[in-house]
Amino acid sequence: VWDPDARGVFFGLNLKTTRADMNRAVLESCGYGLRQLKEIAEEKLGMPVTHFPSFGGGAKSAVWSKIKADITGCRIDILEENERFLDQAESKVSDYLVRINNAMIGNSGNMETNEVLRAVSDFERIGDYDVNIYHMINFDRENNVAFSAQCMKEIEDMVEAIRSILSTTVEAYENRDRVIAARVEPLQEVISSLKELMQARHIERLKNNQCSVQAGISLIEFLNNSDRISGHCSNIAIHTIRSLDKSAYFDTHDYLHTVHNEGTEEYKALYHYYESKYYEPMASLPLDTEDDSLKPEAEIKVKADQHSSGKHGDKETDHKKKKKKNRS
Repeated sequence: VWDPDARGVFFGLNLKTTRADMNRAVLESCGYGLRQLKEIAEEKLGMPVTHFPSFGGGAKSAVWSKIKADITGCRIDILEENERFLDQAESKVSDYLVRINNAMIGNSGNMETNEVLRAVSDFERIGDYDVNIYHMINFDRENNVAFSAQCMKEIEDMVEAIRSILSTTVEAYENRDRVIAARVEPLQEVISSLKELMQARHIERLKNNQCSVQAGISLIEFLNNSDRISGHCSNIAIHTIRSLDKSAYFDTHDYLHTVHNEGTEEYKALYHYYESKYYEPMASLPLDTEDDSLKPEAEIKVKADQHSSGKHGDKETDHKKKKKKNRS
C-alpha cells in the first residue's frame, strides 16, 4: 500500500468488458487496500476494527459503501446519513413522548418522559456539532489550511478526551447506571480546562508566527464545538442521574454547585485521574520554538519522543492553582 513504486494492472479483459466493469475493479482494489490497512491497524493496536467513518462526495454512493463493507467486513458509518437520522429521530421520538406525557397520570411518569425528551434533544445537538467539525475539516482540506505538528498532537489529545466522554455518556444512558453517569462531569470539567489550555498555547504560537490566522480560526471553531459536545454529554449524564433519583425534588444547579465546589472524594479522584491523563501531559510540554508549522496535514509526522520528553515545570499556572484550591 505504501510502496511508491507499486504499479497496478487490469487483467482478464475481453471484448465484453465494459467501462463500468473497470470502474468497479478500481473501487474494489481500493476496498482491498482499506482491508490491508484494517489488518495492519488490528495487529498494531491488538484489538479489532469494527467500523469506518465515511464522509465527502464518495459517501453518497451506496455501491461504494457496500463494496467497502463487503471486503472489510466492517460497518461503514456515513456521517451525513447519521445526522439526517438524528434529526428525524429527534422529531419522531419527541412527538411520541409528548403524546405519552399527555396521557400519563402521575408525576413520576411525567418526570421520566421529560428527562428522556431532554436527553433526545442533547443527543441531536451533539450530532449538529459533529457535523460542524466535519465541515471545518473539509474547508481546511480544500483550502490547504495547515497546523503545526504540536497543534495536531493537541487536537488528537482533545479528540481522545471527547471520545472518552461520549462513550461514557452513552454507556451510562443505555444502562441507566448512576455510577457511570457520575464519571461524566469531572471529565467535562477537565475538557473545559483543556480547551482553555489549548487556546493559551495557540496564542503563544501566533506570537511566534507558528500558526496562520486561518488555522487559528479553525482551531477555535474545533475547540468550541468540542466543548459544546462535552457540555451536552454532561446534560445527558445529569438527566440519567435525575431520572434515577428517588427524592421528590432534584435541583440540577445545586448538584453541579456541590460537585464542583465541594465534591465527594470519588469526584476528586476521578477529576485528578482525567486531569493526569489529558491535561497534565499537554501542560507539561514546552512550546516549540522552531517553526515547523504551516506544513500540509499529510506531511506532519509526530515523533513519540517529542511528547514523552517534556518535564513538569516548577511553576504552576494560575488556572492550575485555582483548580487545586477548589479541591483542597
